[in-house]
Amino acid sequence: MNLNIVVVDDDRLFNQMISTFLANRGMRVVSLFNLAEAKSYVSHHQPDFILLDILLEDGMGIDLLDYMPGPIGQIPIMMITAKDDQDTIQQCFRKGVSDYLIKPLNLDLMWLKIERLYRNSQLQNQVLSQADEMKRLINERDAEEQIARHVYEYLAGNANEQYRQVSSLIRSSSVFNGDIFISVKAPSGNLYSFLLDATGHGLVAAISVLPLVNSLPAMIQKGLDIALIAYELNQKLNLSIPDDRFVAGVMICVDIHTSQISIWNGGMPDVLVLDKKGNIVERVASQHMPLGILHANQFDASVTTVEINQQTAHLVFFSDGLIEQTSIEEEFYGEPRLLDVLANNNKVSLLLGEIEKDFDAFKGPVEQYDDVSVCQIDVLDWLKEAQYQQHLVSSKRANSQVSMDLTISGHLLNNVDSMTLINTLMGLADIPVALRQKAYTVCAELVSNALDHGVLNLNSNLKSDANGFLEYLSQRESACASLTASDYIDLHFKYDDQDQHIEFQVKDSGDGFVNKDMLPAKQDALSGRGLVLIEKLSAEVKRNDVGTQTEVVIK
Repeated sequence: MNLNIVVVDDDRLFNQMISTFLANRGMRVVSLFNLAEAKSYVSHHQPDFILLDILLEDGMGIDLLDYMPGPIGQIPIMMITAKDDQDTIQQCFRKGVSDYLIKPLNLDLMWLKIERLYRNSQLQNQVLSQADEMKRLINERDAEEQIARHVYEYLAGNANEQYRQVSSLIRSSSVFNGDIFISVKAPSGNLYSFLLDATGHGLVAAISVLPLVNSLPAMIQKGLDIALIAYELNQKLNLSIPDDRFVAGVMICVDIHTSQISIWNGGMPDVLVLDKKGNIVERVASQHMPLGILHANQFDASVTTVEINQQTAHLVFFSDGLIEQTSIEEEFYGEPRLLDVLANNNKVSLLLGEIEKDFDAFKGPVEQYDDVSVCQIDVLDWLKEAQYQQHLVSSKRANSQVSMDLTISGHLLNNVDSMTLINTLMGLADIPVALRQKAYTVCAELVSNALDHGVLNLNSNLKSDANGFLEYLSQRESACASLTASDYIDLHFKYDDQDQHIEFQVKDSGDGFVNKDMLPAKQDALSGRGLVLIEKLSAEVKRNDVGTQTEVVIK
């Protein structure tokens, strides 16, 4: 230990004795004899230790503490006094003095105290330094976390849309939420809702679902059905998250054209189907592994179909964070308690508020362990509003027309999103909402059929079960890779504002296909709605004999 020690005492003999003793111990000693010299010294130098006489010729030694740079206590100070004056000693300690000695001094005792005080001072300074570093790191982390949270919430919020018929209760257990709920109205007028629950909670869980946030709206815009969306999301997660991570999820499509609900449930609690009074009339249990676990050749994308009627008025679905929350008695909230809330609720529109109230009463002071999400869809009201839109007639009749001819060939057949072009055109033409939704649904089906069953010559029957669906996708990927310039699809779109009808024609370069898609779809089949839906929504349908060209009129 080689310290820079300042000795301040106006008794020159006593000062020299102490200085010599300390110098013999290997210390670097500065001898000062009055308060003015001491003030000047500490204003320009940083000693390691100060020995200070309490009464100097030009003032009280304790006044030096008012001129010390930095926090009081950073440099240990030991007072030296000739009087055992308790009041003065207490005043010294209140000012920040580390210790004191009474003359005559025991030099060996003084040295032991210097060693101890200096070690304690070093430890204290180290703790203060570490505290400052910790504060800096926390501030830096908070700033980074705030930016990350802003980006996450922006992306998640940007993907989600607000509707009267859709409500949700989302409660995070930390700054970041590993549950994400997205509801989007497709150009067809159908409602797509997704509740995704990533492994764990917090930032790690939030990062797991983030790759899906931007993908979902694009898939919906393209008119993909729930089965294909589930397949694509599983593929995306297989590539983007570690092997020990996965995302459970519920995916729902409320189809206003078929009056059906398609549900895919992978690793989530049962989706509850309620009647208008809130009674459970059906459950859709998880039949699949969560997303991100199985490879493409093992993944099951089959959906459950529920008919919309007076008995299927509402959907309620939730993450496992709700039913797995424990109380102070270490009991699980559990599904039975949730069902009691449902049974005692008199108004379905107030259900989420009742669930939250009961959840808080059950949890009490116990920490929320996991993210909690509860979502509800008023299916009948969504369908009712869609039907109302269909009866609205635009007052803007200017006896005008808009048309578009488009040819897509080669590898662009799988890359160009023709439906986005058509939907944009319909928006610019201010086509009535109901007509626009019907037209989008019909056009999407025709374009999909022209590419898959016309140009690529794929067999729709493959999609009747999970294994066949995977084979179908495998064949499609292979066929798309082999597209040439001679493969094409011609599209003709025309809208007449006076009569408010749309003419749409699609022609493909394929060999043609028979009307095998005219058969009613199997209840839980993975195949699309096909030509049955086209016939239902179109006022007129014409096909050539070989099935390479279809013309429809939509009113």
